Amino acid sequence: MKQRIPTLEDFINESSNEIFTSSDIIDLQKNGARPDDTWQSIKSSAKFQKIDNVSISKINWSEKNVDILKKQERRLNRLFDEDDGTQYYKDAIKREQSELQHIQNLIQMVKSNKKLNPIVVDSNYRLLDGFHRIGAYQIAGKKTIDIFKEI
Repeated sequence: MKQRIPTLEDFINESSNEIFTSSDIIDLQKNGARPDDTWQSIKSSAKFQKIDNVSISKINWSEKNVDILKKQERRLNRLFDEDDGTQYYKDAIKREQSELQHIQNLIQMVKSNKKLNPIVVDSNYRLLDGFHRIGAYQIAGKKTIDIFKEI
């Protein structure tokens, strides 16, 4: 029987108070919480404040100067080179192609001025959720991004 992956809503419903911290978010995502649920739950939390048009250069994220699209393409090419026809490589290639398509879609959305969900940062502007979104904004040449900041 396949176990259901918990969401942040599960955490909020089980907690005695409905406020959670950045470390709670990191722990939940390490344990399989769906990232798409993260920002929706945070939006309703009193511990986070929405701020529009924050300079991307202010955000602390490990891949700040790396083009995530090129990195994804390199991973996919490496898998193609190593492919020995086993199911492992078929699954890995499919996953990487899906990831690459996701990033490309985000970039197109940003270039066409569509708003994406805000990224989530802690009180020191360290990125907690939204790695692909901030990368898409950066690749698309945008200088600002909307955030939810821990207060």
